[in-house]
Amino acid sequence: MRLKTRSLYLSVAMVLLVAFIFNSCKKAEIESYEKTVTFYAKYKNPSGQNQPIMLLDTINLPAILKIKDKYVDEVGNRIKVSFGNVKLSDGLGLYVVEDAKTEEKRNGEWEVDQENFLKAEVSQSVDLVLVLDVSTSLGDDVENVRTYAIDFIYSIKEQIPNSKIGIVIFSDSIYSSPLEDDISNLETFINTYSYQGQDATKLYEAMYTGVDVLSTSTAESKNIVTFTDGRNNAWSDLLKFETSDTIEARLNKPLDGTSINSFLIGLDGKGGVDKEELSRLVANGGISSFPKDAVQLEKVFQKVANSVANVYSFVYDRNNSPIEQWKELKFTLNIKLQ
Repeated sequence: MRLKTRSLYLSVAMVLLVAFIFNSCKKAEIESYEKTVTFYAKYKNPSGQNQPIMLLDTINLPAILKIKDKYVDEVGNRIKVSFGNVKLSDGLGLYVVEDAKTEEKRNGEWEVDQENFLKAEVSQSVDLVLVLDVSTSLGDDVENVRTYAIDFIYSIKEQIPNSKIGIVIFSDSIYSSPLEDDISNLETFINTYSYQGQDATKLYEAMYTGVDVLSTSTAESKNIVTFTDGRNNAWSDLLKFETSDTIEARLNKPLDGTSINSFLIGLDGKGGVDKEELSRLVANGGISSFPKDAVQLEKVFQKVANSVANVYSFVYDRNNSPIEQWKELKFTLNIKLQ
């Protein structure tokens, strides 16, 4: 009997050991996951000046690659076509660019071009508005939300020192602070207003106020991050804010030519959030997440901070020689899971 029991224990231990090794290997495999992404474009510059034409092949653009905004600059005898506000993400998470290769089609063959090339640079031009729900339904969690919000803005400033951040705090009342880079002022604002919860949630109106704050930004990447634990149930203007239509339209309209990246965090532990509704308020490479409790919420705030900071500018750098016919270009990125 003892022998059988011992054998049973050994079998169970072996199963657990194999499962542990498998999960550890699987985790390591995901954490070091690398892949290659390829996308295409056409380029010409008939005048040879700062009016080049560059068209991305958006039909075949990989889903992992989110490219929104384009700019053109001229420096000396070089032309720079910049694609700002670029994100690389999929179901596994965010990716960083290890290197980029540029090829041009010549006589039907792709050849590496060392003198005209694509550079992938982490953007340091990122602004953000954080919209925080402090309604009474949070109960004791309001202090956690305050702490996580302060940690969140510190994380953003640590990763992107040049960023400017604005805050909107809401329940039935809405309080906002302008974009600024003094983190001590932001911390004071959060500490001052995060305890003034009321029994109402002006979610859509608060987000609209957040876009107003963000409208002063001149950054290449403009972001709004919204936290709530409930549903929109109050408004000062019935026609504008009873439904999400107005804020959805505004989130999908570029500000000064730059798309708004909208992120949603819905604390789902009390069953008060409408996941489908909140997911519709995600825009332009943003993400939605629905943590169940305060422990998960802390991790989600950090995940979103990393996502906001993980923005690239792709710059195609080429000489300004006149080009009458389209040049076909291929760009290959080696990327790694963050």
